[in-house]
Amino acid sequence: MMGYVALFQRARFLASEIEKLDIKNAGIEGSDAYIDIEGMPRLFSYRSSDRFSSLVYRLLSPRVRKIVPADCCKVAFDVVWRYKYPHLDVFNDGLRGETRRRYLHVNHMETRSDMSLNVDVQNKFSYSTDSVILDVGSHIGMGAISTVLNYDVKQIVCIEADERAYDLLCKNVESAGLQDKIHTRNIAIWSCVGAMSFSSGRYQANFISSDLNEDLKEVTTLDAICNDPMVHDVTNISLTINRAEYDAVLGAKSIASSKSVAICAAGWYRYGGRYVSALLGDICADYGMNTYSTSRRKFLAWHD
Repeated sequence: MMGYVALFQRARFLASEIEKLDIKNAGIEGSDAYIDIEGMPRLFSYRSSDRFSSLVYRLLSPRVRKIVPADCCKVAFDVVWRYKYPHLDVFNDGLRGETRRRYLHVNHMETRSDMSLNVDVQNKFSYSTDSVILDVGSHIGMGAISTVLNYDVKQIVCIEADERAYDLLCKNVESAGLQDKIHTRNIAIWSCVGAMSFSSGRYQANFISSDLNEDLKEVTTLDAICNDPMVHDVTNISLTINRAEYDAVLGAKSIASSKSVAICAAGWYRYGGRYVSALLGDICADYGMNTYSTSRRKFLAWHD
């Protein structure tokens, strides 16, 4: 568990980043918090109610607290955490070194200088107007929205299993007016099609399991998603789904073997005593893919 000093340092960093935002307004709409920032669409998140949000809020200046109510603090730092530095940006250069490592999605954010990859390989994980991305574990969609607006990609298919997060995802996509670019699915990804037990925690702490027989959730495979006629030819797959990355890739043999896709996955979880990055390396090698795991166990796989 993060110690108090590290927690305080992260809160102080997020507060300093919020201070840099040109916030026009923030408030509550129904059960959700929203924020209006210059140059961004209105974005929604959970209402703040946890201790960490309260800590961040206490570190904000009176100027910002006058605009942002206490129960809207989480949507403000979600803009920093998920929109300004989105998980889909594999080579995000926004923050470097110790600042990047300690305070944000540390395992998502590795700069080009961290990668022992040649330019041709790096290009496979960079986006263009032809890119079609499967974002598995989209949470509330801020990363997908930021990616569309910054890179004008062809399509992002956002997959989120948690119903509360999915509602916010859809609300954010609609607020941004990106329904033509961002398609959403409220479903879980696994190695087979069917139903699995789904446990929903607070703020992106969900997991699926075959060990329980309650709270069943519909599950499908990446191959089944890619066979959907509404989904264009997929070029990139992003997986951040709390240890289910291994099972998801087991259900991606067809798309992963197609030589047209690059995979980026959270490999820092442990699964059966091994890091997910090591397990994914074995599977993707069987699919004929090249693999690479960064020092923070972000996992990449691609074809020549």
